Amino acid sequence: LAHILRSVQGGCWYLLESEDDTETIHCSDIVIPDGPSSFKVQDTVLGCYPGSEGCYVPAHVTGVGGQQVTVCLYDNTVVCCSKRDVHPLSLQKHQEVLRCIVEKEHALVGKVVIARQDSDGLFYPGKVMEHMAFPQVYLIGWKNGSTQAQNGSHLFGPMTKRHMLREGDHVLALASPKYGMSMPGQVVGSHKGQLEVEFCDGQNQLVEPTHCFRILKRYYETAVEYIALKVEDELGGHQGH
Repeated sequence: LAHILRSVQGGCWYLLESEDDTETIHCSDIVIPDGPSSFKVQDTVLGCYPGSEGCYVPAHVTGVGGQQVTVCLYDNTVVCCSKRDVHPLSLQKHQEVLRCIVEKEHALVGKVVIARQDSDGLFYPGKVMEHMAFPQVYLIGWKNGSTQAQNGSHLFGPMTKRHMLREGDHVLALASPKYGMSMPGQVVGSHKGQLEVEFCDGQNQLVEPTHCFRILKRYYETAVEYIALKVEDELGGHQGH
């Protein structure tokens, strides 16, 4: 979701503002909501991705009932949402956007990312070795030579949108430069260009903004729960011996 600030370059391009960011977008890539529309099964649309706070992706309608519409998103996620959160999209534009997303996902191969290691729930540098499955399953190669399949939602790196970070934002931030380990935290202040981050383990550190990725509060909470579960599993394993 964004607000149009003004037209530029003869009216074919528009300067858009989204939260703390501005970007110039061609008019063909802008969908202006004009209230609930009438839909039928198989219509191509933009659907709001669950938990994304305003991110819309290509989808097609699979069911309509009253003010609710069931859509199948581009990655086969099925969601039921209000008509207000679904916007008509031509078949041509639907295919164009889908093709662009797939190209971006394939472009991650060979890139270094910060990825969740499922063994402890923390995040470490790794290289994307392979795009294993549509839409977002990747094979990550770790420094020690081992590999792990990981969902794209747990990868952060060159394709991740950057934001101006403020106090109160939830972030994934570098907690241990020695081991390259990042963990969830919250920005609680700043000092001389660095961000003061309170990590989920209670420690506070100053971190360079370039080593921080903003995450949604829901993702933060889920990540912290996952880390706690892994700690419990490890403690239970030691007690079992």
